[in-house]
Amino acid sequence: MMAAGQFRDKIAELVKRHKDIVADGKVSQFSEPDVGSKFILPLFEALGWDTKNIDEVKEQKRTLTGPADYSLNLRRTAKVIVEIKKFTEDLDSKRMIRGREETFAYQATQYAWHLKVDWCVLSNFKETRLYYAHTIRPEDGLVFKFSYDHYLDASVLERLCLLSTESILSGKLDALEKRRTRSEIDEEILNDLVECRELLVGAIEKNNSKLEKELVKESVQKILERHNGIPQNQGSIPRKTGLGTPTHGLNHALHQHRAGCFQRRSN
Repeated sequence: MMAAGQFRDKIAELVKRHKDIVADGKVSQFSEPDVGSKFILPLFEALGWDTKNIDEVKEQKRTLTGPADYSLNLRRTAKVIVEIKKFTEDLDSKRMIRGREETFAYQATQYAWHLKVDWCVLSNFKETRLYYAHTIRPEDGLVFKFSYDHYLDASVLERLCLLSTESILSGKLDALEKRRTRSEIDEEILNDLVECRELLVGAIEKNNSKLEKELVKESVQKILERHNGIPQNQGSIPRKTGLGTPTHGLNHALHQHRAGCFQRRSN
């Protein structure tokens, strides 16, 4: 990591560059990748990250709900997920995903949670936020948020330095961990799968009342294994778990279930 004075000089350079862009009326010309490569990566480089080393800074890190812009890794383990936005996008904004609204903060924390990473950064450089990812509501995991015109304040620089490789390796960042209000992703998925299996069994029994219960359960089990890509006679998913099958009836049931889950988690 750069010395404190060098780090401040680098931040000052980035802040000035942004002010020049605003003065020149070029803000709208910057896409997300532009903001990332010209502002966010230089910021993390100043914090000690080797942005040219793919083992340390991975772009477009895959998650269950889409690619995270950057994954910051130390000792082969992801430590911070970074989600970037354009200069023109307010970090309090929402996006439409699969027919529902989702805040940018929720998007960022979801990416981190899916990867079992404790921390995520949401930034358009104009504003930078740090979240602890293991809370149901993103606002409950907010650690700090600063606008770029305060980046050079001594107290803000000190907080930004918590994202340095040095602070992460020393455990300083983890000392800010908030109370967890959310289980690990595999536990939540297991619970969801159990519910989905019950929905499928209930739907089949409702429309096929004459079928024996054991036959229904056995049929559901085969559907689940086929859907999850498990060949017959090559292992089995637990009898109390499973996603379901890509049929119209199940897709409708899954949609209703997931909508309920998202509604409960956002309340």
